[in-house]
Amino acid sequence: MKKYFALLLVAILCLSGCRAKKAWDELNDSIEETAKGVEEIAKEFESTLEEGLDELEASKEELQRLLEEQEKSTKEDIDSNKDKSIKESESSDSSTDVEDIQKTAIKLYTSDFNGQSGAIPVGETIEKEGLSVILGVLRFNAEPDSSHQPEDGYIYFNTVFDITNNMTDDKRIYISFNQVQLTVDGKLYKDNVYATSSYNNDDALPLADYYKPGETINSQVGFEIPVNWNEIIVTLKSVEGPSKDIPMNIKFEITRDSEDPTVVYLMRAQ
Repeated sequence: MKKYFALLLVAILCLSGCRAKKAWDELNDSIEETAKGVEEIAKEFESTLEEGLDELEASKEELQRLLEEQEKSTKEDIDSNKDKSIKESESSDSSTDVEDIQKTAIKLYTSDFNGQSGAIPVGETIEKEGLSVILGVLRFNAEPDSSHQPEDGYIYFNTVFDITNNMTDDKRIYISFNQVQLTVDGKLYKDNVYATSSYNNDDALPLADYYKPGETINSQVGFEIPVNWNEIIVTLKSVEGPSKDIPMNIKFEITRDSEDPTVVYLMRAQ
């Protein structure tokens, strides 16, 4: 009996061993299939990644090309605008040359002017909108009889006007130094109270008066300008009417000889 039981036990163990081996084999097969699936997925992912990288590289190249084209276009626009500005500048210079050609240089009497100090009579009259403006005298002073002296390299400069109100509206007008603009060699200069007060002549008071209809007033305004000036432009920009400013833009242009600073000219439009 024991012998049969032992044989039965051996048979059972053999059967169990066969089943375990079969299960193990099936597990190995499943693992191998899973590994193959993972490998295929990895390969597919790698392929997709490479394609994405290729597309990204292509996008970078396309972006670089677009940036280069934009930079080229911008440079062409800048160069075009620059050429246009140069042409406009040349055209403006050409117009200025034409304007200069249309002016006559009137040599002024300068026996009392040494290049830095002295008075130069002008006597030039310009009339506009019923306003008569005579630029009577230009006075230069490097060493004024005043407690306030010009800065180094500068002199005091006074313009003396005879202004008559012949405007037709029969109203008084007001003119002050703020309405006079001075340009020296292309640079604007504001009126200078010390230069104005240094002009010791009671016949020409500081420019700040009401002008009745038909009235003439002799007045002056002073500036501090470089001693080595080449061109002076004095402009009466406007006058103050009863209700508003009246534009005038009355302009006097003075130049001097580049070799002899005592020779001064009035530039008169033909």
